[in-house]
Amino acid sequence: MATHPPGFVEYLDAFGPLGTYGKWLRTRLVTVRVGDTVFVHGGINPEVSPKKLDSWNDQALKEIGQWDRLRKLMIDRQMALPSFTFEEILEAGGAELSRAAVEARQSDPAGASQVLLQHPLAQLQTIGKWSILDPNGPLWFRGYATWRPDDGAMRVDELQRRYGPVRFVVGHTMTAGFRAMPRFSARVFLIDTGMFSSFYQGGRASALEIQNGVYTVVTADGRQVLFDPMNATR
Repeated sequence: MATHPPGFVEYLDAFGPLGTYGKWLRTRLVTVRVGDTVFVHGGINPEVSPKKLDSWNDQALKEIGQWDRLRKLMIDRQMALPSFTFEEILEAGGAELSRAAVEARQSDPAGASQVLLQHPLAQLQTIGKWSILDPNGPLWFRGYATWRPDDGAMRVDELQRRYGPVRFVVGHTMTAGFRAMPRFSARVFLIDTGMFSSFYQGGRASALEIQNGVYTVVTADGRQVLFDPMNATR
């Protein structure tokens, strides 16, 4: 009951590929560029960033599709139950791959590795490297909040050489003092302020308003301009 409380199966259905929320989420983009502003949950790591920002979106949709197919396959073949959590699916898939590996080594030791590569669940072996789970991927990267000023400025320079004079708006990493803040000459805006989070005492509701190139944070306390191009110095 702790891991599968009442309503859990319905929750999984709602977020599945045919569910009300799942269908909507599968149309959303990981990275969105509006004008010269790039919105992304975690951040874009220049060490692994593609030439085009849309490549992250294509990759995420591909990976989610792969997960949906693998989960359905395992349920159809009775390797997993519809109520299985993400971790339980991975555990069941790993058990099946281990069983298949033992069987392959017994029947054909030389070709065992090739057999595993062709297994219907082979993609589960690389799931930790998928962009939607990778710590360096756009959903989980924390560099914008943790980079030192000088080092981070050079990395943002690199991203701007690749994508043009864009500014990045990101969440994911809680800000000091639970206040939205600019970094690296206002080319990055950190806006995770613990809004309505029960995990962080002191979190506050906030929003970032962008009008005519002016970035303003709005809270219950009022408004504060974080960047105004008319008063900016590089």
